[in-house]
Amino acid sequence: MLNQPSVVGALALLCVAVAGCSNPCVETCTAQLDCEGADTSIDCEQVCAEQQTSAEDSGCTNEYDNLIDCVAGADDVCALTEDTCKEERDAQLVCLVEYCINFPGEAVCDN
Repeated sequence: MLNQPSVVGALALLCVAVAGCSNPCVETCTAQLDCEGADTSIDCEQVCAEQQTSAEDSGCTNEYDNLIDCVAGADDVCALTEDTCKEERDAQLVCLVEYCINFPGEAVCDN
């Protein structure tokens, strides 16, 4: 099983904001704050907004949305494993890496 604090951080990094609708990133991140060992100091609203901007800036919005949809659909957000949404996570990572190879000086590539 994944370390819960890192899962919350990873989810927050990969969450999508939908104006005027529920926000699956914030909802999932908030739910994970109740998991044993979670870092409850995380501001899900702020981190999700920042990561939505990063996805938009890097052109990886579709991959990001797919990952968030997958994670938000998990049966138990406190029991995510390395295999949970692996295909979607890998696609998001490939997109971001490809962007940063082409635009290494961009802020989204500083992490």
